[in-house]
Amino acid sequence: MTAVPCPNQPRCAYVANQLSNNVSAYTVDPATGKLGAVAGSPFDDVFGSVSVAADPSGRFLYVANNGAPLVDVSAFVMTPRPVL
Repeated sequence: MTAVPCPNQPRCAYVANQLSNNVSAYTVDPATGKLGAVAGSPFDDVFGSVSVAADPSGRFLYVANNGAPLVDVSAFVMTPRPVL
């Protein structure tokens, strides 16, 4: 599991879930740090997701996939709400 905070969404986080082949999105309560569910999460558009990274502008989320026989990178546009 690898998590990344959202640069343009300071109260969310994305997590790559390798064994379940998806990416989860969470809101983060700024007062407590408690994670909350995001509607539609987890997102199933990846296979063998092993890592996530956001570009410095916060516009894109990249997911490294290691699903045999393919090894690739998926790219998603990040919106003001934590969805893919």
